[in-house]
Amino acid sequence: MSESTANLQLPFLAAEQAQKHVILNETLLALDCMVQLSVASRTRALPPAEPENGARYLVAQNAGGAWEGHSAQIAILQDDVWRFYTPMAGWLMWVTDEARLLVLGATGWQPIVGVEQFNNLGISTTADAQNRLAVSSPAALFNHAGTDHRLKINKASADATASLVMQNGFEGRAELGLAGDDDFRIKVSTDGTTWRDAMVLEAATGQARFPAGISGLLSAQVEVDFGLEGTLSKRFDLALAEARPGQRLIVSAHLPDGVAADELEMDMITAAAAVTSPGQIVLIAASFSGPITGLRRFNLILMQ
Repeated sequence: MSESTANLQLPFLAAEQAQKHVILNETLLALDCMVQLSVASRTRALPPAEPENGARYLVAQNAGGAWEGHSAQIAILQDDVWRFYTPMAGWLMWVTDEARLLVLGATGWQPIVGVEQFNNLGISTTADAQNRLAVSSPAALFNHAGTDHRLKINKASADATASLVMQNGFEGRAELGLAGDDDFRIKVSTDGTTWRDAMVLEAATGQARFPAGISGLLSAQVEVDFGLEGTLSKRFDLALAEARPGQRLIVSAHLPDGVAADELEMDMITAAAAVTSPGQIVLIAASFSGPITGLRRFNLILMQ
């Protein structure tokens, strides 16, 4: 029979051994250190100046003082003497100053998988190597903690993709985001293979393009004479052959080239309009931040 236990190397009491209480006490001291292991810190290389009996630490590298030569061991002050124990693979340890539970593995102490880090997580479904987070649920909520909340999707490079994809039967039908460049795109598909860009917002200019075209929009250009003294607001008529009586439209008046943006409240005026007679539109209101003088030309987009 061996003289100590196989795992913790705790000594056995011999049948005719003298001073058996000494061996028993040594075993109890070892158990007091290792059972329910909790250390105050794992970053100290030197013992504290005034430690209390029972204080435990995971000794950091390059240990000195009373801990010299005991890096990576558990140090515990017992009866005003530092004792040291070597942890074994699989041990769990709570680190008080980090409020963190660790496990000792082949690469050292690591956070418990499932407490701070998952390789895969499936909620009511199965995750895999590609979809490491998979959720099957009627809805999902990401709530704020404080005031704001941002959902971030990061990509590795400009030619990579960061997007949201809407699917039907696990086949793509709509995608929005940065797909292959840094322009924001909204695109659609009928089969998940062939995609068509519906809208592109150019990152360099902020301008919107509609590669597939737009239905239900009317466009025109109007010249307005604001006079020599200028004005802060203006009503004006717009002749547009396609306009039909009874229609009510939203008019976006875009600044033409050569007109400074600070001349208006913004670089686009939006106003309500009504068609009063065939081909005749009355723009109800347009407001400006400062008097505008002279003859000005506006590019208009009208949406029903």
